[in-house]
Amino acid sequence: MIIKDSPSLKNYPLQELAQAYQRARWNAAKQTHLPLSTFPETCSYALDKILAEDWLPE
Repeated sequence: MIIKDSPSLKNYPLQELAQAYQRARWNAAKQTHLPLSTFPETCSYALDKILAEDWLPE
């Protein structure tokens, strides 16, 4: 995995997750016409689970 080989990329997945989650949250609110506050402000899934190839949320 490239991240393990490059210490400078250590925080990259977490930063990307935070940005992607905020975009997804906004898009979900827009598509469902629900208030943005309906959706949690932070992703409730651990990064290691998200990055696991065999994991999907229930």
